Amino acid sequence: GLAGFGDPFSTNNNNTGYLEGIGIYCPGSGGSTVIPYIANSFKDKIVYRLGSKNGEGSEMGQSNPEFPYGMPCPNSIESENNLVVCYDCSGFVRQVLSCAGFTKDPGMGTAIIFGKGSEEIKKCKDNMINDIKVNPGDLIGWPASGKLDNQGHLKNDGHVLIYSADSTGPYTISESHGIRSYPPAKAYAATDICTYIKSKGPGTKKDVQHFYIKRLGTY
Repeated sequence: GLAGFGDPFSTNNNNTGYLEGIGIYCPGSGGSTVIPYIANSFKDKIVYRLGSKNGEGSEMGQSNPEFPYGMPCPNSIESENNLVVCYDCSGFVRQVLSCAGFTKDPGMGTAIIFGKGSEEIKKCKDNMINDIKVNPGDLIGWPASGKLDNQGHLKNDGHVLIYSADSTGPYTISESHGIRSYPPAKAYAATDICTYIKSKGPGTKKDVQHFYIKRLGTY
C-alpha cells in the first residue's frame, strides 16, 4: 500500500508525489486549462476498484479468474511499467480536479454528484450541452437507479465522467471504467461526449434514461 496516501480533498493528502512518480501529471494548480493533460496522463496507469477514492483499493472478498480483485494496488510487481493507481469513477474525477487545484469536492459518489436539482442533458452537439458550452472539469453522468434486476443486482449503477477536452476538440470525456485486472492497466477511457451519451441512452444495453451535467462552479 501507500504510506499516507489520502483522499484527494483531505488535508493529509500525499498522493501527488506518487502520481508524479509514475508519470501522472498532478501540478496541484492550473484549473480547467490543465484538466485535459491531467486526465490523459492516467492512460495505462489506472485500474478500476469499486469504492476506491484515494488511489488504493482491493475489493477484498471478490474474485476474478484472471486476477483477484484483492491484488494490491498500487501493486508489488517488480517492474516500473506495472506501477498503477486504483480509483472508481468518482474517485478518478475527484483526483483529476484535485490535481488541477480545485478545493471544492463535487461529492464522493454519483448520488451526491447528480443529486436533487441537477441539470438534465436534453441536447448534445459537439461541445455544447443544452446549448451551453461545456468546459474542462464539467461532470457528466447519471446516479444509480436504485432498481434491481432479476438477479437482485442494481439494474443501473451510477457513473460519472469528466469533460477533458480543450475548446477546439475533440470533444472528449474521460473516465475510470470497470476494468480491474492488470497489467496492463486499462481502466482509463476517453470518448466523444455526444457519442457516449447516445451509446448508453434509452433502448441500448445500458439503457440510461436520464443523463446529467454538473458544471464547474456549481459544486
